[in-house]
Amino acid sequence: MFASLFFAPWYWTMILAVIFMILFRWFWEGALAAFFIDVLYSVPSVRIYGHFGIFTASAIILLLIFEILKKKLRYF
Repeated sequence: MFASLFFAPWYWTMILAVIFMILFRWFWEGALAAFFIDVLYSVPSVRIYGHFGIFTASAIILLLIFEILKKKLRYF
């Protein structure tokens, strides 16, 4: 996944991160990869609600949702 940060489009890296979040328990590396995507590809905005951090926030929310669902579904 680390190599995909630099050599693949951003959406391939996010797809890999989501798949790994589903497969592994507490895969914080997906949120870290989303942070690197934000650093590499986002453009800071002057508005109050800028676009920086969208991938990071969504990755953390997805990670928490997946962990709650795993507990409820007895996946792990």
